Amino acid sequence: MPHATSSTTLYAGQAHRSFVFETKALKAQLPFFKKMLAETPEPMVEQTTFEDADEASMALLQMWVKGAKALRGPNDFHSIGHYLGLYVLGRRFESEPLQNRVINLLRAHYAAENLTAPPYRIEYIHQYADGSPMQGFLLATAAQRCKYSKDRPAVSDSMFGVLQPRPELMRDFLEYLIHADDVDVRYGDDCAWHAHETSKVCERVAGEAWQG
Repeated sequence: MPHATSSTTLYAGQAHRSFVFETKALKAQLPFFKKMLAETPEPMVEQTTFEDADEASMALLQMWVKGAKALRGPNDFHSIGHYLGLYVLGRRFESEPLQNRVINLLRAHYAAENLTAPPYRIEYIHQYADGSPMQGFLLATAAQRCKYSKDRPAVSDSMFGVLQPRPELMRDFLEYLIHADDVDVRYGDDCAWHAHETSKVCERVAGEAWQG
């Protein structure tokens, strides 16, 4: 039985703010909803309510479903958080293209502004997207900061507080710290930080002759 209406409403945050999506586009862009609406053509409100979702991130998701190129990327402290929330939604709703678009935009912003990830960003992404390429990227930037910090200790108390109770996260951080000299992870091949479990690997763009 097909979904009976042309629109689907999702609710975000503790206030259950509503966001209306075109059902056809929602199913086409987000596999999670394609399956949900096939199994439950008229879902209960509880099924389309995501209280832990950031409202601004859901608004960005709405923009992306309408047209992927609508996303321009973060431009300040607050919008970084919203884009990380969007990445989490992309992972939850099983869209690798969305996850890959977001990490491209975030890496570009980190490179342009010479940013590295603070501990609370790493803690957030570990909680909601553990094991993701985004977690690896954020950890790698933090490792670069610590490697070249003139402060002592280079690993702050807040950073240690995030890593210490999470042995696997600590292990990954140390691995990135060891290899921090190899490459600045904010630059280079985008696809190295993409999710491609179900989607096609990106075509590599040929470099200049001198790059090999």
